Amino acid sequence: MVLYGIRTVPTERLMQTTVTLDEDVAAELASLCRSTGEKFNEMANSLLRRSLSEAENRVGAFVVEPQKMGALRGRISLDKISEVIDDADGPQHR
Repeated sequence: MVLYGIRTVPTERLMQTTVTLDEDVAAELASLCRSTGEKFNEMANSLLRRSLSEAENRVGAFVVEPQKMGALRGRISLDKISEVIDDADGPQHR
């Protein structure tokens, strides 16, 4: 793990904190800083803001809407799967 101390000027808008980064994340962030010339804390803040903004705009949770499966070959209904399993394996299958 790599520890980076992010020092800031003490004002109401800024907060000093220490963030523990995995090696691969630290390397990628350092590479981005070198390629753009941005300071480490500026790049970290920019990426965090973008990620948090995207998280707010994500669509809600994935919801499965059940559908009736109807009868299989006209005699077995798959709507109550536990009954199908009981019929196939017997009531002691659990």
